[in-house]
Amino acid sequence: MKMTDDQLKVLIRTIIVQLRAAGVHVRVTSHRTPSLYLHLDHDVLKEIRISDHHMGQKSKHRVGYDILIDRDRHRKYSAATRCVEYGANNAATVVTKVIADRDHKVQALGPRNYQRLVQLAQRHPQLPHKEAAFENKLSTFLDMAPVGGGRRERPRI
Repeated sequence: MKMTDDQLKVLIRTIIVQLRAAGVHVRVTSHRTPSLYLHLDHDVLKEIRISDHHMGQKSKHRVGYDILIDRDRHRKYSAATRCVEYGANNAATVVTKVIADRDHKVQALGPRNYQRLVQLAQRHPQLPHKEAAFENKLSTFLDMAPVGGGRRERPRI
């Protein structure tokens, strides 16, 4: 199912309005490709990527929600891209997942600490990207680790 330009504009506008109504700061950017990126809470939360092609290597550490507008697909988590994938048929449900993820992060950090992190990210935009890059390297390292945990020696007494 290929979305028309008008349907795509309505979808993007709906996602942005719903996220802002929930208190999530949204900033929209685009890069060299025909992808559109919605940065959430100054990149403290991961980005929503809306595109008509698969994600490249450089975007994997930033994107948390990938919407492919040129096909229908089930919502699922992809270990290869480390993000939740959506299709044209269920793209509007990304808002529910983003809000749930934000609430989980607020609960883990506490409301005051989460707000401080957002304010810090607003003043220093490069910090969340460096943290995300580190998380990406760490998860790549853990993905390469043996399933059984590798060789273990008996503890010394």
